[in-house]
Amino acid sequence: MTAANEHRRGCDGLRTRSRWAAAMLLLGTALTLAPAPAAAVCVGDCGGDGRVSIADLQACVNQANQLGGIACPNADQDGDGVDAMDVDNCILSFLDATDCPMVFTPAATNTAAATPTSPPGTSTPVSTSTAVNTNTPPAATATASATNTSISTATATRTPTVTVTPPPTATVAPACPLAAGRYTITQMTGGTLQVASIDGGPPGVGFPFPPGGTVVQDVGPGNANCVHSTIVPATGGFNAPVFCIPGLNFTVQVAQTACGIGQIDSNGGSDYTVTERGDTSDSSPTCNLPAVGCPPGPPSTVLANRDSSLRVDITVGNGAADTCPGGGTGNAIVAIPVRTTTWLAANFTCPDSDGVFNQPGDTPILVVPQILDFTTDVSTASWTDLDGDGCSIAGAGPSSGLTRTGSCINTGAMTVTTAATGTIGSAGSPLFDLTFATLLPNALSGPTAPMGATCTTPPTINFTGVATRCIQ
Repeated sequence: MTAANEHRRGCDGLRTRSRWAAAMLLLGTALTLAPAPAAAVCVGDCGGDGRVSIADLQACVNQANQLGGIACPNADQDGDGVDAMDVDNCILSFLDATDCPMVFTPAATNTAAATPTSPPGTSTPVSTSTAVNTNTPPAATATASATNTSISTATATRTPTVTVTPPPTATVAPACPLAAGRYTITQMTGGTLQVASIDGGPPGVGFPFPPGGTVVQDVGPGNANCVHSTIVPATGGFNAPVFCIPGLNFTVQVAQTACGIGQIDSNGGSDYTVTERGDTSDSSPTCNLPAVGCPPGPPSTVLANRDSSLRVDITVGNGAADTCPGGGTGNAIVAIPVRTTTWLAANFTCPDSDGVFNQPGDTPILVVPQILDFTTDVSTASWTDLDGDGCSIAGAGPSSGLTRTGSCINTGAMTVTTAATGTIGSAGSPLFDLTFATLLPNALSGPTAPMGATCTTPPTINFTGVATRCIQ
């Protein structure tokens, strides 16, 4: 029995050593054949640099919405195309790259052939192919499990806190009735001019004003309300024909002296009502232009103390948007500095046959600076004691003023009627201080290429309120 027992223990020990050797060989083979796990990549890490930038995040959004842009393979977590879940995971990666959803890596497939081996001291080969072929490599199993657990936990417990804003949409400028460019207003027949009480025609109407005058303006693009800024260039911007004042045989020339500025509301709704109040004497610090001969006294006193100084307060707007009862849609206003020269021609023609004021020869009557304010709405000019010194006008008046009303720009017919009134300081007999009013129907042409006109020293005017002009 002792010998038999010893034999069995020897056989058992041999079998134990054989199983141990086979197990060790299987483990070694498995460790040798299992591939190294791929480096973990956060969903949305386009550059593979271990972080998800805002550019990467935008690439995820673009791919999900098929908007193009840079390609980002890592935006697709599971290989089925970038969808809303992938965008959520890109956001989580952007928030925290140390605890981010990972891009799925496929399980490794073992293609190596099994090599039969024999333990030391035996001649029977032990094959490990069965174990290798029927078991998933431990390393691959651990990697897949960790990846799936991280994705599931992050998706279930974290809510994105970043809102991804799509690229901004370009703002489209309003389609205004008037395009930017150069426009020309040409006076047609039917214009009238009234100077003080010197009508030369029906009372309150005035005498015919010759056609052919022009105003050229650079019109800028409209803003959100289709209000365009305009500039009248200092050279060639304003031209008026020389004309005659009937009954007095006076020739008048109105010549531009500087650039002008204006506004056009091409779809209407602005307030361009103009109210001008003149004071022939301003004793206040505002203008400091006192006149001694005011109010008028005997002719000798007026002539001895006359001067042409003048304060003018001009107000744009009366609190109500302009209307267009005569048709059209556009409102407009423009202020242009001019010099008005009045003379009696040496040959007594009217207007002067040569159209030019010459000295010696022609007799000067009046030379004054003015700012002509043309509007498509109501224009009123009157005389007012602005400084409270008891003097408003020392001349021909009428102090109650004159009024004219224009009509809106009709972009279909390309027409517009402009009105202008004003007060003039004059030391010349027989006019002295006087009031004028004009109404001019015009044709509108354009746009052509803009001139690039500028106006660094514009005339004094406030398009939304009051402005004061001191005329010496």
